[in-house]
Amino acid sequence: VGTTLGGCRFSGTDIVADVAGPHLSEAEIALALGRRLPPEQVLQLANIELAECISRGEFAVVHRGRLHGSGIDVVVKSLHQRDYVTDGEAAAEFLAEIAVIAELSHPRIVTFVGACLEPTHAALVTKLASGGSLHHALHVKQRRLARHECFQLASELLDGVLYLHSQRPVIAHLDLKSMNLVLDASGQHLQICDFGLA
Repeated sequence: VGTTLGGCRFSGTDIVADVAGPHLSEAEIALALGRRLPPEQVLQLANIELAECISRGEFAVVHRGRLHGSGIDVVVKSLHQRDYVTDGEAAAEFLAEIAVIAELSHPRIVTFVGACLEPTHAALVTKLASGGSLHHALHVKQRRLARHECFQLASELLDGVLYLHSQRPVIAHLDLKSMNLVLDASGQHLQICDFGLA
């Protein structure tokens, strides 16, 4: 189901083409997103207690965090502030990622909590998967998976991909790897994260 805001259609992968297109500025995209999201999903950065950095990339940084007042542990992904202010394309693509994940609801996809859409700062907030990434489990903790665990995790990954591919239009993740698969506290169940290339 698509939604049109300010001449901008929000639906599946059309978001990347339409939201990040040249006809809307980052401020207009953020404003449209803010109108589209339920009020409880429009967050203020001041209401999030940031903790340690989980990862840092060329354009984005990811922190653990906690929502004040709710006690919910979250992951906060934000563009480097200089890129949000000076790189319109990077900012538009990041806002498009927020728009994509805001549409998704499935046990195998990280849970969207909300977004900060402040004039000089945007952040994507998802629920923390406390087991960390599959990559960390395999390559840092050196976890050895039993055959049945491999089948369980592979089945859940396929379930998540099937959900994405069943959307209309289809959502292609385009960056499935162990670093973008996160585990629950037991390490027995996974979710797909990081929709930056979707």
